[in-house]
Amino acid sequence: MPPQFLDAMCDESCKVPAHVWKAALRGLTEAMPPSEGGAIGVPTLIVWGDQDQFLSRGDQERLAASIPRSRFVVYEGVGHIVHWEQPERVAVDIVAFVENLPR
Repeated sequence: MPPQFLDAMCDESCKVPAHVWKAALRGLTEAMPPSEGGAIGVPTLIVWGDQDQFLSRGDQERLAASIPRSRFVVYEGVGHIVHWEQPERVAVDIVAFVENLPR
């Protein structure tokens, strides 16, 4: 991704007050994932970059296994924020996923 884009995202993120970031992190760490309660019952596309430093492949595979009608796509050489690094490919994959849903 272009360095200017990453710089802009960092600049925008720094505008958010610290208490908002703390509350967001608290929500992420305390909430029960919807997949654990069986709450995700719709077709789901899961995209993951194999260079992700935060979420493991095993985590994503378990997530995909817990969601009926999910599809797990691995992006080689991509990190955590797949849609920033490969926006065109993500868009193509989303369109293909949606077009193949049963009607």
